[in-house]
Amino acid sequence: MPTRLIREGILQSQRVSILPHDNRWMYLGLLLIADEHGRLEFPSSKYLNGRIFPNENIKDGLLDIFSLNCVVAGLIRVYKINGKNYIQIFDYKQQVRSASKFPEPPCLADDNQCLSDALQCLSPAKPSISISLSISSSSSSSSSGVEQTTPDRKTIEFNLISGEWENIENDQIEKWEKAYPACDIKMQLLKMAVWLKANPKKMKSNYPRFIANWLSRSQDKGGDIPGNKPDKFAIGQKHIEQKEMKWTTP
Repeated sequence: MPTRLIREGILQSQRVSILPHDNRWMYLGLLLIADEHGRLEFPSSKYLNGRIFPNENIKDGLLDIFSLNCVVAGLIRVYKINGKNYIQIFDYKQQVRSASKFPEPPCLADDNQCLSDALQCLSPAKPSISISLSISSSSSSSSSGVEQTTPDRKTIEFNLISGEWENIENDQIEKWEKAYPACDIKMQLLKMAVWLKANPKKMKSNYPRFIANWLSRSQDKGGDIPGNKPDKFAIGQKHIEQKEMKWTTP
């Protein structure tokens, strides 16, 4: 196994800190087995199991979840070239002595491509994360996009076993899209599902509020729809104007 330099800055990394503890061991293993360019072939989760956890038999599908967590955290990219799966570690920063024998990842079309590429590569026959949407025209929600429970509407829940959202109706999706125009709602729901599946001890008692808070933070950060991100200068200018009004109002 080649020698790799891992700097202590990894201990303060916010992207690494959001990973569950066991997931961090998997990421550390990727740092150790990747080539100088931060790339490695990824034929299957069993392959990673043998390389990173040679003395353990990790539960089927768990390494796929760990890999998705790393993608969502912005640490790696999983991609397919000529029918083969590969991993690219971001910000690898190792001394490069030779060309990589693995192909470079293709250019990203948008911010969602990393996650969509990973989902295509990881267990395509039986994905561990999915979104279940019921079809109904009934609705009752506030302007902020938080669902208000009514007698004929079931409360939104997350099934930890199947990794599926339950009771999310199409009209609710439309209301979230209006309330958070910079967000790709279905992609954000998928990211939430990946996070909840990886953090079972952090199950929520109010999922409509959890979803609204998540989308609100994503919207404030600029969202994930290309060309639909808020004008940061305009937001800053509006904030300054509001402060000026506060000081000048008698």
